[in-house]
Amino acid sequence: MYIWFVYMKCIYGEVGLGKVFRGFRFEIELYESFCGLAEREGLTATGALERFMASCVELEELVYPEQRILDFEREARVLVDWLSKGRYLYRNEDGVEINIAGRLLTLLPKVADNTLKKVIEETLKGSVLG
Repeated sequence: MYIWFVYMKCIYGEVGLGKVFRGFRFEIELYESFCGLAEREGLTATGALERFMASCVELEELVYPEQRILDFEREARVLVDWLSKGRYLYRNEDGVEINIAGRLLTLLPKVADNTLKKVIEETLKGSVLG
């Protein structure tokens, strides 16, 4: 033990290192995909996790990227506006006509904002003829 202490003192100048090792378990496919993404961004997996943790500590809350959810919510808001103005169909980028009420029904489970969910529900209920 003494030899290890002397070795650490000679190499690092002091025994205490700046970073602490903690073990984590991840699904291998998830970890490999994350490492690939981090590498494309010029980071290591550890560096990416450290940046995420630093951001959360700075904000004093856990924040997860929800870009896809935000995209679904943006689309839903536009469709709610169109449906409330009496528009029932629209053409997508492929030129296919899409039923707005049907699309809103498929977006509803993907929307995280409860207020928006209620607005979608009320708009759908109000759009039913008869």
